[in-house]
Amino acid sequence: RIKDATPHPATPPPPALDALPALLDIETGVETHTAAAEADLRVRVAGFGGQGVLMLGEVLAEAGLDAGLEVSWLPSYGPEMRSGTSNCHIRVSHKPVDSPLVARPNILLALNEPSLEKFLPIVEPGGWVLYNGEHPPSGLAMRTDVHMLAVPCTQLADSLKAPRTANIVMLGALQEA
Repeated sequence: RIKDATPHPATPPPPALDALPALLDIETGVETHTAAAEADLRVRVAGFGGQGVLMLGEVLAEAGLDAGLEVSWLPSYGPEMRSGTSNCHIRVSHKPVDSPLVARPNILLALNEPSLEKFLPIVEPGGWVLYNGEHPPSGLAMRTDVHMLAVPCTQLADSLKAPRTANIVMLGALQEA
């Protein structure tokens, strides 16, 4: 029966990202750029359980998928339900992801001080560090070879009367940075 079987037609390749507005008959009014084609993000998100660390990582990974990029998301957390440590590794790249582990992140999203202290030393020089606070904690050995941005995500989320959205505020700060 195999010799009589008709092969399935090959799936056509997806359209290029920059062709999507024209296919959908959308006028963007802005020039398209190739940032997605050059993406190589190695992100570490860290904080306490219950802060939305893993969800923030999932949203980043899903955004990469929606952009047609290669992604990986790897959670890492303790057995505690809430208040335990939690972090995740996110890779977003135009090339296939060789390993889901992020040993040298070029972006660190630290939702609490212990996470900042733990992961700041491994951030790649020239990388970005976003910290959930009004200013970096005093007494912490700061690095001058990374871009440091302190954003009071928890306070901003509280002022919006949505305290559980501090992780999404952090995502907005990352997008702006």
